[in-house]
This record gives sequence, C-alpha cells and structure tokens, in this order.
Amino acid sequence: MKKKLTFKNLIFLVISIVFVIALIRQQETSKRIEKDKQTNQVQLQELKETNERLHEENDKAQSDEYLEQLARERLNMIKPGETSLEIKKADPKS
Repeated sequence: MKKKLTFKNLIFLVISIVFVIALIRQQETSKRIEKDKQTNQVQLQELKETNERLHEENDKAQSDEYLEQLARERLNMIKPGETSLEIKKADPKS
C-alpha cells in the first residue's frame, strides 16, 4: 500500500531538508572557525616569542656593557690610556 504525498508530508519533507542543510552549513562554519582559532594561536605564540626576544634585546641595549661595545666597534672609541691599533689588509695585487 502506497502512501500519498500529502501537503502535511510535503511540508515535513521541506522542513527536514532545510534542517539538514542548516546543520551541514553549521558544521562547516564550526570547522572553519576551529581552523582559524588554531592558526591564530600559532600566530599568537610566535608574536609572544618575538615580543620576549625584543624585550631581551631592549634590556641588553640599556646595559653599559652593550653601549661600550657599540662605542668601541662602530665609533672606534677607546678609553683614556688605551692605544688603538689599526690593522690594514695587504693588497693581493702588490
């Protein structure tokens, strides 16, 4: 015995299809959000590490030893009583 497709059954079928489609879209959105969350967590960790490294470099740059090292290397400065030596490389053509 076959059932007829009544208006009530048709409405139920349409609502069921809409529900299934909405459920599928919701799961796709949920997966995308979870993927974005993981990506953002990786980026956050990288930024935290970079921030920590920059803080360490900043602390190092504030130290007297670092400033002295820069003055000696880049500005060729010496302390009173020290002698500066300049080493010239030999010209390979001569």
